[in-house]
Amino acid sequence: MRDFEELECRVQELEKACGISGSRDQPLDERLEAVGLNRAAAAAREALEVMTKATLGEIDEIPERLKHELAERADAEISALDQLQAIVDAVGANRQRR
Repeated sequence: MRDFEELECRVQELEKACGISGSRDQPLDERLEAVGLNRAAAAAREALEVMTKATLGEIDEIPERLKHELAERADAEISALDQLQAIVDAVGANRQRR
């Protein structure tokens, strides 16, 4: 919980420095993008917010947007692992031919 409070304070500082009047009612990722943080950072912070709320029993389900983003990352990681395995297999097959 302390991490979330520190994050909220930091976002408020950034908003103030940028002359933006942010609100806790506004989604965190939108607030982060408004102060110039990229989408990946915003998504990471949104995941932190969801974990915090889940720990506190404030939510029952992961938001659809976050589910979609996590699924995309998982697909990319699986694809990267599959590609790496194909390289390892090809190198191994090449060594066996020698």
